[in-house]
Amino acid sequence: MIEDWPLGDLQRTTGWKPEPRDIELACDGREGREGYSNYWGKEVCSKSSVPTPRMYGFQLIDLNNDGFLDAVLASGIGYQRFFLNNPEASKGNRFIRVELKSTVSNVHSIGTTLIFEASGLEPQLREITSFGYGNSIGGGVDDRIVFGLGQNAEPVSLTVRWPSMKETVISLTGLGLGHISNYSNPIIVTKDIA
Repeated sequence: MIEDWPLGDLQRTTGWKPEPRDIELACDGREGREGYSNYWGKEVCSKSSVPTPRMYGFQLIDLNNDGFLDAVLASGIGYQRFFLNNPEASKGNRFIRVELKSTVSNVHSIGTTLIFEASGLEPQLREITSFGYGNSIGGGVDDRIVFGLGQNAEPVSLTVRWPSMKETVISLTGLGLGHISNYSNPIIVTKDIA
């Protein structure tokens, strides 16, 4: 249960808990809905009270492409919930997106390490450790690789260490504005097979 979590609004069931009418419709056994009563069984369909929602997955993904990760909570009983990360103090911050293209195998580049350097910032590290689903039954990951620039930093370089231990270093000095804060125009790094 999530009642003990120190996660603020993530604890609220408002807008998440199913209404009695939702339970009635799901458990009436009509064609196309008979699976609900099998899935929920005695715990939901045979009770007169509405059950407490149960979180079955927590996913972090940038829903509005602003460079900040948002949260999506999936529920086994109840509605899915979306939490938009909209920090007021971060307005005007910029980001850069990178996309890796493996040329032979390991198409998702699992095992790759990226080190991004920008003026006035500490180096940023990303490791590709999975693709698709996260570690929970309903979890997931945002597979986009994003590095923050703040409001004033300029990209300097990107070092990509592939699983084969081959290293690609790209100078990003003077990178055009078309790549900054633009999800549709990532920096594409292709693994050199030589």
